[in-house]
Amino acid sequence: MRVSNISRVPKLPKIRRMSLREIQATQIANDFNYPSTTSANKWATRGQNQVAPEIHNSISSNAELPRDLRNNEQQKSFFRRPWFLIFAAIFCFILIIAIVAIVLASTHNDTATQKSAIVKSEISTSMICSSTDHGLIAILNRSSPSGWISYSYNYSAIKTTPTLLFGFETDNMHRFYLDTVSVVDNNVSSIELLTNPSFENSTMNILGWITSCETTCASQIVSGLECSGLSGNCFMVYCNTSNSSISFLSQSFMATIGNTYTISFMLNHVGNPSTGIMSFYLDVN
Repeated sequence: MRVSNISRVPKLPKIRRMSLREIQATQIANDFNYPSTTSANKWATRGQNQVAPEIHNSISSNAELPRDLRNNEQQKSFFRRPWFLIFAAIFCFILIIAIVAIVLASTHNDTATQKSAIVKSEISTSMICSSTDHGLIAILNRSSPSGWISYSYNYSAIKTTPTLLFGFETDNMHRFYLDTVSVVDNNVSSIELLTNPSFENSTMNILGWITSCETTCASQIVSGLECSGLSGNCFMVYCNTSNSSISFLSQSFMATIGNTYTISFMLNHVGNPSTGIMSFYLDVN
């Protein structure tokens, strides 16, 4: 019987004891870092079958890793502190209130603007640009003041939102000045019912008031020596042509039906009362 050729089994390596000098030489050749020669003697004296050097991997990145972990833990613990959570909750609450306030203010302004536009549209639509049916409370014709004079009238409310209406009929020879307007309920006389009654909150635009029927004549806010008391703001009506025209100034206010209200104002007229056109009308519609 023929036995096939089989590769010879490799011989097992022979294991022999290494001397201390051989261990040190192996250490230098393999660049092992022993803490001391005592460690090498320990392995040599124990008669181990192979060298098992103690390797110390002193790598800076590994040494710093626990410190980074500690920093992360400190940051996490910072955000978990009760005072930080309370501060964050208060900040969020204030932010929400601010947002809600801005939204409500914007909505209120839009609503007020829409209401003002509606009122102005209603007044402009219903307004007849003539002196007909005006002056139900007062008419100053030819006897208009020369210099500032104070006027006062009573009105008994027949609706909850009456409209105070001043009419100025004039030409280029006359000017009217109006100042210090007021409407108060006689039961609560300390509360002013008009917005911007003395025109002090106006510059170019007449805040709170509505002007109507300004065709050949116009109006504007003036200040200083032309106003009552020679200071502050007031309302002036003037014409640029010889053709007479009438214009109106109005504002609505809240009222209680049946209550009596006092309407007061300062009026001044500049021009020759014996010539031209000049009339002043006061109504509450």
